[in-house]
Amino acid sequence: MPESFTNNAPARPGTETQSLGASLAATRPDLLANISPAQHRVLELLLDGLTEPQIAERLGRSRHTVHDHTKAIYSSLNVKNRVQLVLLFSVPGHQTKPAAQPQGQGQARNGAWLNAG
Repeated sequence: MPESFTNNAPARPGTETQSLGASLAATRPDLLANISPAQHRVLELLLDGLTEPQIAERLGRSRHTVHDHTKAIYSSLNVKNRVQLVLLFSVPGHQTKPAAQPQGQGQARNGAWLNAG
């Protein structure tokens, strides 16, 4: 993984800058309304490219707790994996599709919802 995504070195006093994950999360405040502060910290580190074990170590939490936060984040944001999560925050206007298809409708190849009938 590129070093820019996993810079684990502590910042020198007075030189703290916002991480890539924090910057990405800040672009979509509308998505953060249903996420707890603890989940928000995990989200920023996920967007930085850290693994769950790395996040657990960084935050001083168990891997199980971080995994539970990750699942809750995915559920709240209606994403299935980290790729969808990163796309949601990095592509302007990107939204996830509805969790369930409305009855009597199907999805076209290009992702547009069409009436089936």
